[in-house]
Amino acid sequence: MSSAIADFRVYQGETLDSSAKSWCWKIGGVPVDLTGYTVELEVRRSGATALTLAKWTNTNGKLTLGGSSGIIAPNLAATETALLWEPGLVKVDTDGYLLGSYSLEVTSPIGRVQRLAVGRFIVVPKVLAV
Repeated sequence: MSSAIADFRVYQGETLDSSAKSWCWKIGGVPVDLTGYTVELEVRRSGATALTLAKWTNTNGKLTLGGSSGIIAPNLAATETALLWEPGLVKVDTDGYLLGSYSLEVTSPIGRVQRLAVGRFIVVPKVLAV
């Protein structure tokens, strides 16, 4: 199975939940029942250091699983997304800055790991310079 490649855009200081972003894992068009699975989304700084900046899982409450619907959704408060910033980020488009890259992986109840999505992790600052 190949991973989906897509940017993950987070708006600093806003609640990040299923209304803002979610993934639906399907095989052959049928949602995968995520009962018993663990899911991890890791954000790493780009470059040589590849330092882990955030690790969200369903076990730490930062990801929510939708059981038989196959839905995976983040669960972060506005105060948590407000912290997603560091000096010197590179602007990648009209309002977004590259914090690093992310990967989203699921682990089945029998220990099989699959990467579902990867891409750039982009932060849109709360206050934009005009």
